[in-house]
Amino acid sequence: MSLISKIKGKKKITIGIVCLLILSIVAGFGYYQVQKGKKSDTKVVTKETEVKSGNLTVGITESGNVAIDTLTQSYSLSRTSVSSTSTSSSGSTSSATTTQSGSSDSTKSADNASLEQSSSTKNSASSIQSTADSSTQSTADSSTQNSSASSEEELVVKKVCVSTGQNVKKGDTLLTLTKSSVESAKKSYQENYDAARIAYNEAKTTRDAAKVTAEYEYKQRIATGKSALATYKATVASLEANVSSTKAAYQKAQNGIKTLPIQIASLKKKIAKAKSASGAMDSVNNTTQQSSSNTTTGTNTTSSTQSSSTITQLTQELTRLQTQLSEYRSNLNSLKSQYTSAKKALKTGKITAKQTYEESRIEAKNAKALYTVALSSVNDDVDAAKETYDQTKEELEAFNAFTKNNEVTAKYTGKLTSVGYSKGDSLNSSTAIAAYVDTDGVNITVSVAQDDVSNIKVGDNVNIYLSAYEDELFEGTVTSISSSSTGDTTVSYPVVVTLSGDVSKVYDGMSSEVTFVSKEVKDVTYVSNKAITTEGTKSYVTLKKADGTTKKTKVVTGFSDGHNVEIKSGLKKGDTVLRESQVSQ
Repeated sequence: MSLISKIKGKKKITIGIVCLLILSIVAGFGYYQVQKGKKSDTKVVTKETEVKSGNLTVGITESGNVAIDTLTQSYSLSRTSVSSTSTSSSGSTSSATTTQSGSSDSTKSADNASLEQSSSTKNSASSIQSTADSSTQSTADSSTQNSSASSEEELVVKKVCVSTGQNVKKGDTLLTLTKSSVESAKKSYQENYDAARIAYNEAKTTRDAAKVTAEYEYKQRIATGKSALATYKATVASLEANVSSTKAAYQKAQNGIKTLPIQIASLKKKIAKAKSASGAMDSVNNTTQQSSSNTTTGTNTTSSTQSSSTITQLTQELTRLQTQLSEYRSNLNSLKSQYTSAKKALKTGKITAKQTYEESRIEAKNAKALYTVALSSVNDDVDAAKETYDQTKEELEAFNAFTKNNEVTAKYTGKLTSVGYSKGDSLNSSTAIAAYVDTDGVNITVSVAQDDVSNIKVGDNVNIYLSAYEDELFEGTVTSISSSSTGDTTVSYPVVVTLSGDVSKVYDGMSSEVTFVSKEVKDVTYVSNKAITTEGTKSYVTLKKADGTTKKTKVVTGFSDGHNVEIKSGLKKGDTVLRESQVSQ
């Protein structure tokens, strides 16, 4: 290679090196400017922090964001429509009447007495049930109206006294209402209450009347049950006596038809003989009339008179027997029919009497249950009327409380997130009156690994640090642990903690760190970690004196929870120290 060529090659190398140096200088200058720009976006700020005393803890720490529930105050008043229906009920009383008659009706009377008692009891029970059914229908109609006739009352907003974002306390005035709308609605509530009270009193009156009747029926069933056996025996005895009497009458007629003709024939012979003897006596008297003495004549006359009397008696007896025979013959079939009917009546009467006896005995046994059944319906009516009465009373009281002084007051304490009405609006159930931050529903959900979640249980206390308040410790409680895992690569479980204490400055979405305590030191003096500076093995803080000047102070540190560190010496509770923080400009 020639000398010229070598020189040209060296020049090219030198130029390349120079270009590289220039590029490096430009790049370095650019990087410097970028870093300078970045540094200019932040600045160091000195803040004061107070030395505190309390407990420091360490444990499982997980990150999460604050979620705040909302409480809603709605217009939920309703009015139950009640129609006052007068219920008239005539108390139904029945009495069992036992009819006593002559011997010819004894059988029928005894049988009917038992039947009438049973019928009377059943009829009376039916009357109670009829009264109860009538009352039930009335109450049912009222209940139908009660359940279907709820309506909102027109309450008009006169003034809105709060605005969104405002902090209110329970009882503070949210809205004022027009006096006329409140009075109109109150009148409707009062009328409902009065109608329900009247209906309740009517139901109690009906119940009391039915109770009197039911008590009477209860006692009647008991009495009838006690006498049922005696009544049964008396009925059977009467039926048997009737059979015996009709049988005797029939047999008497039969015997008479057989024996009376013989008696009649004998009487006829006696009459003929007596007449014959009387005729012979008259002939003797006529023959000796002239020659006989007065004494003899008198004796014969007396004998003739006696004979005539005997004939008359015999003739009367004959007539009687003939009449009786004629009656026997004409009544024989009728007497036979009566006897046959009596036997049938005995057969069927025993069955009927036995049935009546069993019914009476069962009714007496179940008298208490029947009494309860008879009153159950009217008692249900009273209960229903009482329920409606209580409901309308509560509605009236709720309305009066809701519209006291023509104002709608706050139901909760907290910050308003919305107000649903403006002046002139009418309240309705579909539009909320106001919405509040739920101070009992400030929650943070964090994911806890499966190895750690077994050490956590509902009710455990936790420590919470919010990024917005670095040095302030919040407390909370574990309120739920999900049994369903999350994550594809690592298994973890959502755990919900609820903040306690003052959460007025906590906002939805704030980032946080939640520590589930595993170790705790109690009653120690501590300060923020960021207030500590180290030089070798020694620790220092910048102490602010009472006169405003500062002093570098040596401290001895101990236990740390990651946010705060224990001060064993060098500081006391209440001291103020400085710490540096970088903030974005």
